[in-house]
Amino acid sequence: MNKHFLISLLLLILFPIFSIQEVFENYILIYGEGPYGQHPLEFEVRNYTKDDAENIAIQEIAAYMSGIIYGYTFEYQIDNPINKRKDFFELIPVKQLSIKDTNFDFRQYEISNVSIRVQGIYRLYADQKSYIQGYRTARVLTSQGEYDLLNSQDWDNRYKSFELAVKNAILNYAKTSLKSRPLTITGKLNLRESPKFSITSGAWRVRVKINLIISEIEYQE
Repeated sequence: MNKHFLISLLLLILFPIFSIQEVFENYILIYGEGPYGQHPLEFEVRNYTKDDAENIAIQEIAAYMSGIIYGYTFEYQIDNPINKRKDFFELIPVKQLSIKDTNFDFRQYEISNVSIRVQGIYRLYADQKSYIQGYRTARVLTSQGEYDLLNSQDWDNRYKSFELAVKNAILNYAKTSLKSRPLTITGKLNLRESPKFSITSGAWRVRVKINLIISEIEYQE
């Protein structure tokens, strides 16, 4: 039986699960993906080596692992034609984990003609467990969102589509929970699990689930 599968299975047995699939009491396990081989873009063909693909996948793991543990602060200014306010969204990581962190363990998981998928396991410190639990208090809201962004060959679009999916998750909360349209929403959030990527009709489609803490909502006076 595959050695990596046995390790993952052992983690599932040994460590009780939090409220999401990929976060255990002492570990987080997620996957990252990087482009491999030739990827035709609009005006060029970009070639990614095996090392390129693995490095991009590992950086992606570190980014979304940070989003699960520490989360982000955000400001969302919703477009309003009446007062000519333009749509603005800023998502800032609270803290970024380093790929050199000794608590990281990266394993190659799957190779295809176009990408390499890497498994990342991170052993949590005690303060990081507390940080995650802080996103599970009574005042925390939950939401989810998705977004499709054209040109799946351009790997930079993966993160752009992720940010826009988070933005839509906040907007979905506002549509269902707020009585009137706000001008600005600010607060913090974390990922309940790593983003789920797929390619549909040549577009990156990403789905996200978030825990949401609203600090301020501004309305039209």
